[in-house]
Amino acid sequence: MTTYVVHPPAPYNTGLLLAFLRRFTTPALNIVHGDHIRRVLHLEGVPTLVEVDCSTTPLQITQHDTPGQQNTLPGALPHPIRHWLGMDDDLTPFYAYIAQNARLSALLGDLIGLPLLRTENLFEALISIIIEQHISWVAAQGAQQRLVQALGTPIKYDGHIYYAMPTPEQIATAPEAALNATKITYKRQALLRDIAERFLSGKLDTVALQQLAPQALYETLLQIKGIGHWTAACVVSRATGHYGYVLHNDVALQAAVNHYFLGGKGRIPGQQLIDILSEYEPYAGLIAHFIIIKWVLEMYPPTG
Repeated sequence: MTTYVVHPPAPYNTGLLLAFLRRFTTPALNIVHGDHIRRVLHLEGVPTLVEVDCSTTPLQITQHDTPGQQNTLPGALPHPIRHWLGMDDDLTPFYAYIAQNARLSALLGDLIGLPLLRTENLFEALISIIIEQHISWVAAQGAQQRLVQALGTPIKYDGHIYYAMPTPEQIATAPEAALNATKITYKRQALLRDIAERFLSGKLDTVALQQLAPQALYETLLQIKGIGHWTAACVVSRATGHYGYVLHNDVALQAAVNHYFLGGKGRIPGQQLIDILSEYEPYAGLIAHFIIIKWVLEMYPPTG
């Protein structure tokens, strides 16, 4: 076991992060226990349980090493953990922008300091977001959890079982019955397996793709059959922390913008959403993301 004492860049409000994660009814990877967040990351290729104690200042992050695993960077928080927790994000210009705008300050001021969790890598982002296509947020959570528990490597700790995100090989070679058990549509199962096979064969390379600039990555993702604007934009954001796109065809965002900016109920057209948020460039995409977070916090009760 290795424990790191970490000073995230201020403001970094783990209380907000806990509040958001507690809205997940069936979490797959980021699991909340009291004031702790646990998830399994692949550290040097080994599934490893990582635990964040959000009750302390500075943060205490524990790496529960598996037998025989060695920490090759003593005293330094491994990059995959920093990446997951978004600790290299510098949102101070964005927060200053919010503070200078009375409307945004009233709407989003209470979210300043929210850490922006990232996926472990591009593959995880693609698999997770493909599952979310065209279904409700709650239904997507259930499908993601079933996939992770069916195919991911399990780790037992403290009376609980945690699962790593399945690897490309685990999804590409999964028995048909295992994928069917996730209750994901057959069409989406085929896309998940195709994506996994592309990564496994090297046609898609996580390291090379994540070195691309966000726009180049976005355009590359659009070349994959079954990947449109919404999916590509979400993948870029969750994998890299770059929120440069407005998800104008996201039904939840359409309803949230209508509620917060127009005082209405229900969805508004995508172009109307773009027109409203374009006033806030270059931060329109990030503002859209924070609006969704606020929507979740207000519309979904905490669990546990």
